[in-house]
Amino acid sequence: MIPASPEDRRLHAALYVLGLLDETETAEARRHAESDAGFAAEIAGWQARLAPLARTVDHEAPPDDLWPAIAAATRPADAGADPAAPPAAVTAPRGGRSRRAFAILSLAASLLVGVLAGLGIAVLTDAPEPEALVAVLVPPDQPGQPGYIVRVDAERNVVLQRLGDAPATDGGAIEFWTLADPALGPSSLGLVEASAQRYEAVLEGDAAPGRLFELTLEPAGGSPTGRPTGPVLYIGRAVSVD
Repeated sequence: MIPASPEDRRLHAALYVLGLLDETETAEARRHAESDAGFAAEIAGWQARLAPLARTVDHEAPPDDLWPAIAAATRPADAGADPAAPPAAVTAPRGGRSRRAFAILSLAASLLVGVLAGLGIAVLTDAPEPEALVAVLVPPDQPGQPGYIVRVDAERNVVLQRLGDAPATDGGAIEFWTLADPALGPSSLGLVEASAQRYEAVLEGDAAPGRLFELTLEPAGGSPTGRPTGPVLYIGRAVSVD
C-alpha cells in the first residue's frame, strides 16, 4: 500500500527508484505513479538525484565473492546460516516504516560505496547538480494520466520525456511552451516530434517552482502568432526537487 503521509510517500518513491521494494510493492508503485502525478514527480525527483552517479561509472561484472561478503556483513548472526544465500526479508510494524526506510536507504548507500570501492571505482564527491525542477504534464481532462515529465537542471537545461504512447497530431505540430509571468505571456520552447521520447531545450529566465509547462497542438510548422493557438494536449506546473 502506498503510504499516506508526504514523508513516507517520498521515502517509498526513493525505495522504488533504488530497487529496494519487493515485486508486489514495485508493481503497485508503478501503477500508482500512472494515476498520481504527485507520486510520479517524487519518483522523477529521486531518479534525477541518483542518475548522475550512474552516469559516472562503466558497467563492471562484480567479483564472485562480492555477494557472499555483503550477505555475511548484513545478516544477523544465527546458527547454520548459509553465507551465500540472500538475506531474509526485513519486516517491521506499520508504525516503524519510516525508520525501516531510513535504515534501508542508509544501508543501500553504504553498500553502494562499498561495492564501488571493491570494484576499484572512485566515488565522486563533486557530482553534478540535481535537477532543480520537475513538472508532470497531464491532459487537462485526464489529470490522473501523466503523459510527459519535464526536468529542469540548475543550468536551466530542459529535458522533456514522453511516458506513454505518442499523441495523435492529425497533421498538426506539437509545440512546447512555458509560462513564468502571466504579464509576459507564454514563450515557445520549440516543436516536438510526436514520436520523440526525449526533447531538449534551454529555459530563459529563472527556474522557479510554479512555472507552467504545456504542449499544444498547432498548425504544421508551429503557431503562426508566437502564442498558443491550438488545444492544450498536456499541462503541468513545476515543483522543486532540491
